[in-house]
Amino acid sequence: MKNFWKIAAVLFVAFAVTGCVTTKKKGSQKVGWFKKGYHNMTSHYNYWFNANELMSTSTAKLNEAHK
Repeated sequence: MKNFWKIAAVLFVAFAVTGCVTTKKKGSQKVGWFKKGYHNMTSHYNYWFNANELMSTSTAKLNEAHK
């Protein structure tokens, strides 16, 4: 059973790494469902992460400036 989880983890990492390609091969028109879904998910959550970081820094600056 331990070997199963190790193999599953290696396969998951392999699929994740191959899904992270940012450039298409020349002449390739079709984008796979895994790659499209992965980039859609990361861009969605990256937006929220950056918005939260901006809100935190803005709040900290306002608190410092408040007398």
